[in-house]
Amino acid sequence: MTAKPFIPLLLWLMVLVGGLCYGTPLQSPKPAHIYLHLDQEDELASNHVLAILQDYKGFLWFGTNNGLQRYDGRQFIHFRHDPRNQNSLASDIVSTLYQDKKGNIWIAAANTVTRFNPASNNFTRIRLPEQSQAVLSGGFYFAEDGEQNVWLVSARDQGAFLFKPDQAAFIAVADPPPFRKQNNTYEPLLQDWQSNETYAYLKDSRGIVWAGSEKLLALYPGAAGFTPIPELKASRYGIEYNRIFCLAEDREKTIWIGTDNGVYYFNPDKQHFFTAPVPGFTPGDAAPLLPTDFLQTQNGEIWVSTLNRGILTYDSQLRPLQQLTVGNPQQAGALQLWCLAQDQQGNIWAGSQAGTLLKIDTSGRTIYRHPGLLAGQTITKAAADASGKLWLGTDQGQLFSFDPITETLQNVALGDASGSTGRIIRILPERADDLWVATSRGGVFKIHKKTLALTQHYSTSSSPFALLSNELGDMQWADSSSLLVSSIAGLHLLDISQETGKIFTTADGLPANAIINVVGAGDGEFFVTPQNGLSRWNINTGRLTTFGARDGLANDPFGFSASHRLLDGRILIGSMNGILYFHPDSLSKAQPPADVLITGLSVYGKPIKLDSALAQNGEILLHHRQNFFTIEYASLNYYDDSRVSYYYQLEGVDRDWIAAGPNRSANYTNIESGKYRFKVKAERDNGASTIHEASLAIRIDQPFWKSWWFRALLVLLAAGLCLVLYRIRIAKLLALQNMRSQISRDLHDDMGSTLSTINILSAMVQQQIRKDPVQAQAQLEKISDYSQRMMESMDDIVWAINPLNDAAQNLVARMRVFCSETLEPRGISFSFTLDEKVAALRLPLAVKHNCFMIFKEAVNNAAKYAQCQSVQISFTVQKKQLLLVISDNGRGFSTNQPREGNGLLNMQARATAIHGELEIVSESGSGITINLKAPLVQQKA
Repeated sequence: MTAKPFIPLLLWLMVLVGGLCYGTPLQSPKPAHIYLHLDQEDELASNHVLAILQDYKGFLWFGTNNGLQRYDGRQFIHFRHDPRNQNSLASDIVSTLYQDKKGNIWIAAANTVTRFNPASNNFTRIRLPEQSQAVLSGGFYFAEDGEQNVWLVSARDQGAFLFKPDQAAFIAVADPPPFRKQNNTYEPLLQDWQSNETYAYLKDSRGIVWAGSEKLLALYPGAAGFTPIPELKASRYGIEYNRIFCLAEDREKTIWIGTDNGVYYFNPDKQHFFTAPVPGFTPGDAAPLLPTDFLQTQNGEIWVSTLNRGILTYDSQLRPLQQLTVGNPQQAGALQLWCLAQDQQGNIWAGSQAGTLLKIDTSGRTIYRHPGLLAGQTITKAAADASGKLWLGTDQGQLFSFDPITETLQNVALGDASGSTGRIIRILPERADDLWVATSRGGVFKIHKKTLALTQHYSTSSSPFALLSNELGDMQWADSSSLLVSSIAGLHLLDISQETGKIFTTADGLPANAIINVVGAGDGEFFVTPQNGLSRWNINTGRLTTFGARDGLANDPFGFSASHRLLDGRILIGSMNGILYFHPDSLSKAQPPADVLITGLSVYGKPIKLDSALAQNGEILLHHRQNFFTIEYASLNYYDDSRVSYYYQLEGVDRDWIAAGPNRSANYTNIESGKYRFKVKAERDNGASTIHEASLAIRIDQPFWKSWWFRALLVLLAAGLCLVLYRIRIAKLLALQNMRSQISRDLHDDMGSTLSTINILSAMVQQQIRKDPVQAQAQLEKISDYSQRMMESMDDIVWAINPLNDAAQNLVARMRVFCSETLEPRGISFSFTLDEKVAALRLPLAVKHNCFMIFKEAVNNAAKYAQCQSVQISFTVQKKQLLLVISDNGRGFSTNQPREGNGLLNMQARATAIHGELEIVSESGSGITINLKAPLVQQKA
């Protein structure tokens, strides 16, 4: 599939009927302004804009018949009347806006005044005296005297009212100071422009006085009267209205016009691109203008060839001189003119279709030439070299050398005669003996001017450097040894001395790959045009700046490679419907953008009143939970905001500046407590940065658990806890030591006593074994009994100190085993009553051991001495106490009678050791009941 050619076939067929004529010199009108527009589709509250004000910070305020709006270049904030809120606008109709020297904004409409304090974001309704309605009925305005008193003044000089802050009201004053009437100076100059409506006036910083009502008028410095400004209603960048209500100028010198059709604004100082006037032609005509070539003559005139308007001539300031419509001598209609060149004798040569070559001599006479070698071809490009020779290129890719004196023509072979090279689009004869030719389908050719030999050809198949495409758009010198060649696939920088090159595409920053015009401006800068749009591109830095309507560039497509740089540096480029001209130097003024303002702060999406928050201590204080926030900022550049990029940094979080592009907000999440400073700056696409950085101090308070006092408290608590744990540990160690001592004493008392007895009995057995065997046998049985008891005691101690037996259910199981071994051989029955809570307990060593020893002593007594038939054991938990009850139905005893042995005393001692209570209930003949209550430190199993 082949790429689409640059020039649609339709453009080759456009011809207008006419004959050769000379126009009279024409006056150049004032440059037409390009207007930009805001209306309800852009979120304007109403298309009826009655008042415009720029405040000291740079915000624009629009008063409409549907409330008040603040505008920052992208977003509107809307304020309306609320009948339920006395601190809202007094009326939705806002016809007058004024800011006093203290920063308050005064908002007025019919018989209502509201004062707005931007710092507190509050509205205050101001009372008016009863007679104000009659005095101010003819219009009014705000004024301020030398003492910063605010006045409400009648526009018809019928009186004035003074604002009294202590009364929050305007009061009538008998003898107000004189105020200058607004209309006296200019009304006499408007006699020819009477209007049914009152004029709004503005004298801008350029000295131009603007008057608006049913028409927009301008009084230029030195002019005798006002000049009407055309509306250009059919134009995309024109202005259309029925009435103008207000006029204002911002600090960028942009003029703002409030109308019944929204807001229009324009800036003459920033409209650097202009369109040369074409008498009798209006953009949008059925036949487009279609300029094809430019020529600056030896006397400084500027000639323009076109397809549909013949030849246009201008003076050096691009004021129209003459228009030459060249008729076709061979057939009806006018010739389409494609190229222009001037020979050393001053004659102008123009190339046209059907091989027609026109000569316009110094007297203005037109001579037609039809060289046979050019028959059937269109002469699309012409160039003159230093020797006086002309070089002609045709639509069939043919190149000719032409001697303007002898009018001889010589063909220069570029390729075959089939026209496969396409149309010749550029001829560059300026360098030494070489001629460079660019074609629409055959690439670039290098010709030796003397020998006419082809010495070099760059194409998609050439080596060592190949083009991206053979379909070229334009070719210009980049420097003395380099050519810049555009194609439908990208740009090529050819180093003709080394026969190498570089390639540039959209990946390298180009606005498009298909470039139609390339014009050099020096220092590595080129102006390039795709089919739509115009950009400045620096081949060294890669910086690209795209221009549009805000620069005065209308949206007019470029159909041909038609461009030229004048001797004074201005550049001409032909579009479909006009002749665009500009000076590159006017685009290089590196004016910095307006300083950035912090316009908003929101936490978790909820806005915070920034001015009131900063008024407290100069910084924003946030709670530690408010660490998700968004900061909004803006450099209030209303006219060319799209060319401003932003850079921000939160010191303490961002290590370097963050490039935000055109985005005007910064989001931060999960920011730690501490002090931070947010900085932001702006930069234009030409590299100019704001003079000052905007900054915002933010402090996020610490949560209490990060404060010094809380940390100190934690240290104290930790120290106290360590002390408590230490004491608990010591207590446990002491308890363990006591238990060890107790066990040691038990072992010593029990084992020592038992071993001593065994030792004595053993000695007795030795003495009696021969003398009295029966007595010796009795003593051996006692030794066996003592040994058994000692083993049981050791077993009890080993069992008690084993932590695996700390569970109460293990204690109960051992009690059951002991009962079985002790009571059942004697025919004594027993029963256990066990509380479910007991099974879940873990018992301390002392409690476990002493309880078991008390239990064991009680059961032994019942088995040996009670003469009982049954024993009942109850093991329960009540009120954090362990209750052990052992009862029998034996003979009992009287607790008042003295008892032999230490069993009961030992039981009492063990109960005391575990801080328990032991109660023995018994009467003779009624059995014995032993009740043990031990305090319980409960531990879950």
